[in-house]
Order: sequence, then C-alpha cells, then structure tokens
Amino acid sequence: MLGEILPIFSLTSAIFIASLGIFVFLATKRSKSAIIFCLFCISIAIWLFSAFKMLSSKGDVLIIFWDKMVYVGVVFIPILMYHFGLIFTKLEQKQKKILWLGYILSFVFLILSRTDYFVEDLYKYSWGAHTQARFFHHIFLAFFVLCIFLFFLNIYRYYKKTSNIEKTRAKYILLSFGFLSIGGIAYLPAYGIDIPPLIAYLAELIGAVILALAITRYHLFEIRVILTELLVGVMGVVLVTLPFLMPTSSLRILASFIFLIFLIIGYLLIKSAYKEMKKREEVENFKIISEQLNTKLAKTIDLENVVSFVSDTLKETFKIEKIAVLLKQLTTEFYLLQKTIGFDKKEIISLIVNTDLCSFLEKEKEPLTDCQLPSQIEKTQERLKKENLKTIFEKMKENEISLIFPLFQKENIVAILFFGQKLSDSFFSEKEINLLKAISYQISISFNNSLLFQEIIKDKEIFEKFHKLTLDRALRIIKLKGKVKDLEKKLKEKEFEI
Repeated sequence: MLGEILPIFSLTSAIFIASLGIFVFLATKRSKSAIIFCLFCISIAIWLFSAFKMLSSKGDVLIIFWDKMVYVGVVFIPILMYHFGLIFTKLEQKQKKILWLGYILSFVFLILSRTDYFVEDLYKYSWGAHTQARFFHHIFLAFFVLCIFLFFLNIYRYYKKTSNIEKTRAKYILLSFGFLSIGGIAYLPAYGIDIPPLIAYLAELIGAVILALAITRYHLFEIRVILTELLVGVMGVVLVTLPFLMPTSSLRILASFIFLIFLIIGYLLIKSAYKEMKKREEVENFKIISEQLNTKLAKTIDLENVVSFVSDTLKETFKIEKIAVLLKQLTTEFYLLQKTIGFDKKEIISLIVNTDLCSFLEKEKEPLTDCQLPSQIEKTQERLKKENLKTIFEKMKENEISLIFPLFQKENIVAILFFGQKLSDSFFSEKEINLLKAISYQISISFNNSLLFQEIIKDKEIFEKFHKLTLDRALRIIKLKGKVKDLEKKLKEKEFEI
C-alpha cells in the first residue's frame, strides 16, 4: 500500500511546487529573487518527479537511472536556497565569492552524480528501492548541510535586526524553508536506513503551502493575490495533470479521487477562513504601523522631524519610492509643500496652483486614486468639475502619482499626501486605503501639534526681538539722559564761574 501511495505524494508535491515557482516568476517583473526562487522550485520538482519515476519503475536499471536523475535537481537545491537567502537579507554582494564557489561546486557535483563514484547499486526496501551512496555523495551531503546552515543563519540574523513587515516575512521564510529542509531525510535510504520518504514529500508540500500563505498574506515578492485563488489554481493544475502521469489505471483513479476531495475541502475551508484572516490582517497591520509611528513621533515635536518620520514610515509600509507632504498653515491657511522625495517640486506645486485640487479635497473629503479617477470623471456631470478632474488626472499621470490622500482633523484639512507608484506596479488596494484612513487621524494630530509648536516658537522669537528692541531703546534713552545731565552740570559750573 505504501509503495502505491509514495509515488502519488511525490508527484503531487512536484507539480504543486513547480506551479508555485512558475507562478511567482510570471506574476513579478522578473526580479532576481523571483528568478532564483523559481529555479529553486524547479530543482525540487525535478527531484520529486524523478523520485516518482524511480518509485514507479520495476527494473533495477530503470530505478538506478531515475535515482541518478534525482540529482540533476538535488545538487542545485542547497546553493539556490542559499542564494535566495542572500537576496532576501541583502547580503548578496558581501558573500559573492562564497556564492560563486557554491555554484561551481554544484556543477562539479552534477558531473560526478553521473558516475558510480556518487551512487551505485541498490538497497531493497519493503516500500521500494534506493541507490547506495558512495564517496562523493558524502562530500555533497556535507556541502548540502553547510549551505542550509548558512541560509538559516543569515535569515535568523536578519529576523533579529529587522522590524515590521520584513520581520514577519523573515519568520514565514524560516518556517516554510524549515519544512522544505525536512526533505533532507530522503537521503537516509541511500545510507541503508529503512525510512520511507513519505515525510520528506509531505514536508515539501507543507513548506510550499506556507510559502503560498506568505506570498498572499504578506506580499512576499511584492505579489498581491488572494490565497484562495493561488492555492485552488495550483491544486487545479495538480488535479488535471496528476492522473495522466500515473503508470496504472488504478493509481490514476485513486489519485484523481483523493485530490478531488482535497480540492473541494480545501476550497471551502480557505474561503470560510479568508474573511476572518483579512480582518485580522488589517488589525495587525494597523497595530504594527501605529506602534511604529507612536514610537517615532514620541521622540520629537519638531515639524521637520515629524514629517520625515511619517514619510519614511509610509514609504517603507507601501513600498513606494516617491512621496510628498503638503501642509496647510494655521495662520494664513495657505498650503506649503513641506517635503518631497522623488517628485519634482515644481511639478507638484504646478498641480496645486493650476487645479482646484485643495478645494476639491476639502469638499469631497475622499482620496483620489489613479485607477478610480477615470470612472469618477465619467460619472461627473458638472462641466467645470469634470474639467478640473481631467486636469488633475493628467498631472497625476505626468508625475506618476498613484494616490492623493487628504488628512483631516475636525472636518478641516491638515495635510495632503502624494504617493508615487508602488515598486510592484500595482494599484493601491481598498485594504491599503482603509489602513491609511485608520492611521490618518494619528498622523494629522502629529502634524497639527507640530504646526502649533512652530507657531509658538515664531511668536516667542518675535516677542524676544521686540523685547530686545525695547530694551535697546530704553538704554539709549538712559544714556541720552545721562549726557543731558552732564551737560546741565557743566553749564551750571560755567555760570558759577562767571
């Protein structure tokens, strides 16, 4: 029975992981991390597919052939895993020499795996057969362990020093790759240890599911997709592909039946859990950003520092390169461009001056997004308002502004935030805008307090200047009176002499 189940789990894991890697590659802008991750998934898939063929084969020659094919993928798994960790932790340049040496050794092991000095002969077990490890396999195993150790060391150090969403991503990577590393127990049968590789295949599947969760919930690789869509899509590929690859009709029927049940149950469970997960995620993100802002803003009330803290936090949170902050002055009620990062100052000022943007936001009290503005323009009937929105939209496109977000306090605008396009090239989602609305009151209070403090400082400076001027005048008058008294005294002395 175990001999029949093992090929199913091996093939299922292979298709699932390959589909996940290809999905990440296609869903991103071909970033280096996505490419390395895709190659890593394909290497695991080659191992698992070759293991499926090995477990399904009957003759010794075929079993040895497919077990040697396993290493076409396996020899690259440790170095690709290590490379992915370097990219995630931003250590690629620092450990470049070690990385190149690792790739060279991987290709050397690939060549050696074709020989009998790597694996040969067979161990026979109740669940199947496995080739016997030889001298160079022992060296490769040491290389494998070293790469895995360095990967986890780098990720753990990054986890300890980073914060917010990056810390959570690092935690999920540690967890998912921890499960993927359990697949290493599949080496044990090569050393005569009678342990079926079922746990290894299941661990790969669980690790891939956790990665899918990290991709959807914490936007690993900057991908934004619903967990239900990703898992059901990948499982759909498994369901369609699996029966055609099974060697016998009984295994095909069994595989189709098992994964049809898994697909239905999985879809229902994920769908019911998604709404609750979404609510928790919004609360969690709000808490993280709110705590970060509280920590930073508690340190200062200086306007320049407050604006810098807010800008940097929002840049990091929403993964954007450009942001601008426009503040409404308390005394004059004019708008002043306080800070710009990435944007052209003149272009932002031109947008404010040449449109009724400020008055429009004061009246509508809603943010403007580049994805919703075209439909808003179509719905607008009033001609002047329509023309104004068209001009605003054109200016947004020219300056690559994705979102214009007003901050209010007691129905009055305190500031207007301009957000550039996200690094992932995706639109600001409703969830992200809701998150901004949740923290907007906190930011607006900080801005308002800093503006009030600035006005107090200005008033104090004016008072001190006035006080100093008055004091200088008083001293001059005292000196002048002293001179007059001296003159009167001298005149009296002259009169006395006469």
